[in-house]
Amino acid sequence: MKNRLYKLLTTASFAAVLVISGTGCKKTFLDINTNPNSAIDANITPNLLLPAALTTTSTDVTRGYDYLGRWMGFFVTSSGVAPSVEEESYGITTGFGNGAFSGIMDNNYDYKVMGDKAAASGMTFYSGIAKIMMSLNYARMVDCYGSVPYTEALKGVTFLTPKYDDGKAIYEDLIKQIDAGMAEIKGADVGVNIRITTADIMFKGDKAKWARFGNTLKLRLLMHQANRSDRQSYITTEMAKIVAEGSGFLGAGESGFVNPGYNQAQPNPFFTTFAFTLAGAAAASQTRANAIVLNYFKSNQDLRLPYLYRSRLTTTAVVSEPEPTLTNSPTGFIYVPTTGTVPVATATTVATDYNLYRGGTYGLAIVNALYPSQTNGFLSGLAGATSASTASGAPGFVKGYAMDLWILTSVESKFLQVEAMQRGYLAPPAGTTIEQAYKDAVKESFNFLAVPNVNYVNPAGGANLTATAFDYFYAQQSTAGNTNVSWVSASDKLKLIAFQKYLGLSALDFMEMWTEYRRNGYPNIPLSQNTSRSGGIPNRLLFTQAEINYNTANVPLKGRSSGDQFTDKIWWMP
Repeated sequence: MKNRLYKLLTTASFAAVLVISGTGCKKTFLDINTNPNSAIDANITPNLLLPAALTTTSTDVTRGYDYLGRWMGFFVTSSGVAPSVEEESYGITTGFGNGAFSGIMDNNYDYKVMGDKAAASGMTFYSGIAKIMMSLNYARMVDCYGSVPYTEALKGVTFLTPKYDDGKAIYEDLIKQIDAGMAEIKGADVGVNIRITTADIMFKGDKAKWARFGNTLKLRLLMHQANRSDRQSYITTEMAKIVAEGSGFLGAGESGFVNPGYNQAQPNPFFTTFAFTLAGAAAASQTRANAIVLNYFKSNQDLRLPYLYRSRLTTTAVVSEPEPTLTNSPTGFIYVPTTGTVPVATATTVATDYNLYRGGTYGLAIVNALYPSQTNGFLSGLAGATSASTASGAPGFVKGYAMDLWILTSVESKFLQVEAMQRGYLAPPAGTTIEQAYKDAVKESFNFLAVPNVNYVNPAGGANLTATAFDYFYAQQSTAGNTNVSWVSASDKLKLIAFQKYLGLSALDFMEMWTEYRRNGYPNIPLSQNTSRSGGIPNRLLFTQAEINYNTANVPLKGRSSGDQFTDKIWWMP
């Protein structure tokens, strides 16, 4: 109980809880019975804390913030569940999305306890990981709120009402913390850091991978600032430090995957949400594809389509089943009719009829009689495993009950690198070009989904030819001069990178894609069709009501009231 109550003091919003309940949980000198099997603070070592902390982070990244997935045009809510008017109208309040504050801060408390214990016992591998992971989490909080408790946070009774630090100042210190964490890991004696190879369920105690993870995280934070003219000197200086450090970034297949030991009895939550339940029945998720992203894949004849989104369950068309009409359509948006063929491998189990891949219109009323094509069976869900007994490795997004979750992917790493090259912060690897780096980034997305090879007709006659899905796709679209795909054909390379990153990170990290949209303003995402809509996609979340109530003097005024989500910007926004 002592640890739990101390945890509740991470922010002022929980201070009153301690006052009310603290005495009821405190052991006194009259307690003479001790259970030797009970976990006590002295017996909780860093290796016992790290697996759960990493699992919590990966769950937060991959399962949290579904509303951002809908705002960003990836998903809609189909019939069977009442949509949130607050969400779909963008008219959010101080009670909306509070997990981005309390949940992340709670996770950071776990890392802090681990880091403090590790530092006290000379386990610098663990303390280094704590610094890096807390930096990732704090950055995500800044990306949501702008200013958050930082220098006085997580210090219990020392600061019952922690001050809110400036977002830019936090970002600059996070870069330093990541550097410090990397240095601690590099200098760590693995023998002193008990069970690090098993407790580290992300990189198994691999120092080099942690260094590349740290550099990739730094690159993410620096690219967030890239559209600010007043940050160019800072970015250039920090980028030079990364290059001089020499470890590089997460490479192909080096995603920060986390797996605490998922199995058929305790499956990955993605699997039970989007594929099959514990009983083996088809999952009844109401999360379905959004017409925005689905039509982007269709319009570019993208071979990733059937491996991100599966064909709809109901194959018989209904009367008046139109392809959703989108207002505020993106510049260059190409309408794709419901007929046509998905260009996938000939030996495939996925549907090849475009009509079977359908997305809904976000914010449209769930009225089955008026909009039958918005019902659950007529919209595509996430693609992947087709059997409840699939452990892992299925082509597609949901790979099986034992699949990994992730914290930072190689797909994002590749796109961050090519953006940095195009902006002049990094040079392409020796003997290569920025164009090749761009192609490698898109290809990494294909590889993440395990899109199978394409068997196609030999134009010269004879036996069919086989190519990787990416090579076939890129050659076809380059020949067609598709400016949404071809490096040579695109006049604005940064917009091309942003567009392909939008497709490549579909469903991988909703919060990061919200950040990408806010800093780049691209691609143009049609707004919600909810009739109560006010304003556009929010720039930020509002501070939580609990913080406003209990930490009133420190919570910034801007960000407390409905409407501030439209007018107040996160510091790195141009």
